[in-house]
Amino acid sequence: MVNLPARRWLGADLHSLKHFLIIRKNVGSPDPMLRIFLALILLGVLWQEQRTGTPLLFWLVVLAQLLLGTGTFGYCPLYGLLGISTRRALPS
Repeated sequence: MVNLPARRWLGADLHSLKHFLIIRKNVGSPDPMLRIFLALILLGVLWQEQRTGTPLLFWLVVLAQLLLGTGTFGYCPLYGLLGISTRRALPS
């Protein structure tokens, strides 16, 4: 059995960890569609080029995956760091 102060500390720590891990959507409605569209176009162009081994190709694939991921999940890590949200506020 854990004593009470340790339980309080553990509970507070788990609460802060849970609060930290919750991802809140910060990308508005037209943004995800545009991001997914751009990612698919970029991946299509890269598929047509098929130049292997170039650093530019690697970074363009990373950019396309980032756009596809942020468009799919509705969360942009850069927006989160900057405190920006393009979502509309929900009516009260």
